[in-house]
Parts: sequence; C-alpha cells; structure tokens
Amino acid sequence: MPTVLGYLNYNKPFLAFGENVLDRKDKGFAFHYSGGYQWFEGDYLLFFDGEKTSGLYNYQKDRLLKDDLSKQEPQRLLQMENKLKAFLQQYTNRLIENRMTAAGK
Repeated sequence: MPTVLGYLNYNKPFLAFGENVLDRKDKGFAFHYSGGYQWFEGDYLLFFDGEKTSGLYNYQKDRLLKDDLSKQEPQRLLQMENKLKAFLQQYTNRLIENRMTAAGK
C-alpha cells in the first residue's frame, strides 16, 4: 500500500506496516507468516516460532537455506529478532486497542 500511495503522490496520513519500495533509504524489510514468522531484511532471513529463533540465513548466498548463521552472527540475529518482536507488538497492540487507522497513532 505505501508504494501505491507514494506513486499516486498521496500526502495525507495513513497507517501501513510496510514501506514505499520506490522511495527507500535502505534495503528494507518484509514479513511473512506461514506456521511461523519469517523476517526478511537485506540479504538475510530470520525464522521465528513466536518464542525463539529457529534459523538465520543469508538467502542471497544460500538459496537452499542450508547454512544456519544463528551462532556465527549473534548480533544480527538479536537485532533482527528484536525488530520482528517490535513489529508484532505494534501490530497486536493496535488490533487490541482498535487503532488500525492513521487517526489511531
């Protein structure tokens, strides 16, 4: 949604859990849930079961996700896990408090 609204030069407040891919300052992120959480950031993919990380991979270099980097890159794992948890907390709190609009900021 942020990409479409940016493309349309929409300048009013809106709430979105995403980014305008045409106007990014960094490599961005993506989130997916399918029996567990997946957090994509830059070249990395984090798998999270809701309580703990179950894998960290450089999906650009390791397309088959065979080399778990959890132990080799603990700082990256912690940073990505914290961002995912913050994202989930923000989303859940807004649902509970019925604040899923820009006016609910």
